[in-house]
Amino acid sequence: MAALTYRSPKTEVKVSPIQGRGLFARTAIGTGEIVAVKGGYVLGADEWRRLETTLGAADIQIAEDLSTRR
Repeated sequence: MAALTYRSPKTEVKVSPIQGRGLFARTAIGTGEIVAVKGGYVLGADEWRRLETTLGAADIQIAEDLSTRR
């Protein structure tokens, strides 16, 4: 199965001064270069509520009227 997520080797994940962990550049990233692709699955609100206790909190909005948080 192909990976659902991609992160440029020019980046690294480390502790964020804002909150938790963040994505930071290790080297210069050119204009238009892909930095990351967040892969996964689209879940309905009921399915998400059922899985959230196992998967943990998430706050990823994919459309103006479709968000994991209400």
